[in-house]
Amino acid sequence: MSGYNQHNAPAFFAQERPQSMVEFAQRYLAGEDFGVLSGDFLDAFYRMSQIEKARAIQDEPIGLVEVDKVVAVSLAGVAEELAKNFGI
Repeated sequence: MSGYNQHNAPAFFAQERPQSMVEFAQRYLAGEDFGVLSGDFLDAFYRMSQIEKARAIQDEPIGLVEVDKVVAVSLAGVAEELAKNFGI
């Protein structure tokens, strides 16, 4: 039987999805791909309870704007849109 499982999957498959904007920014700054992080964060976000959703977007990532203003503004826009769409 072929296919990935927990014993033979590449390490990047084992990485948890980011659970907050702060974690997203930290992982982006550490070199992870913006597109992959975006999809993974949104996938995790949509599965969260309302309280978890609010916590996931409440804190502003520190240090991101000094490194990448475009990504910082993009995340702020995503957080604002998610807050509006989910009544947060």
